[in-house]
Amino acid sequence: MKSLTLALCRIALAAAFLLGALPARAIPISVFSTYNEATREIRTFISARGLAPGSGTTIGAFDFNFSYDPKVLKLDQLSFRSLLGSPDKIAFRTDGDKLVASTLGSGQALSYASLTSGSSNALRISSTSLLEASAGTCTFCTGPYLDELQTDFVPLLSLTFHSFVPLPNIHPQTLGFHMSVLSTSDGYGNPFLSNPVRFAPVPLPSTLALFGIGLLGLLRWRPARA
Repeated sequence: MKSLTLALCRIALAAAFLLGALPARAIPISVFSTYNEATREIRTFISARGLAPGSGTTIGAFDFNFSYDPKVLKLDQLSFRSLLGSPDKIAFRTDGDKLVASTLGSGQALSYASLTSGSSNALRISSTSLLEASAGTCTFCTGPYLDELQTDFVPLLSLTFHSFVPLPNIHPQTLGFHMSVLSTSDGYGNPFLSNPVRFAPVPLPSTLALFGIGLLGLLRWRPARA
């Protein structure tokens, strides 16, 4: 009986250790957009928040889906930031119906982007860091480490669109822009529990501020299907 109790205790401790290794909270994804009325350029910035510097929590990978109406929006460029390490492909530009890598990096992270044309264009964007999470848990210990690059606010990528529709006529039905988070994980490969998408207002005056307020309704998060 004593040996059985000891075995059960060991199993419980092992389970507690494994559960403790997983991120215990959600990591919000922040969406911030600006609009240039003169050029009809929309720039959308995607970031991770709430990593709590000093806690050992980092983001090591992400996988996003976007869709938009090609009769209303034209994707001009997308760019990865270097907070997961310098990507092998930093920026992509559109060439007809294709995405072409326009800027290359050192390859500390592997970036991917694909565009599928249709009545609603589908954009798949992902990045996976090849850096280790921290100096205290490293194996190869060559640096840099994710916890050195990242803070509470981690910019991930930016998208630049041209709008074919003038500002007064932009509304949710015609813009057709959606975002879904397929997955995110920390620097050890553990998936985060959830990723609520939060849309930040644009802190600009006049018509740009009005656009920012309206954008909260225009950019709608659609949960990924299982």
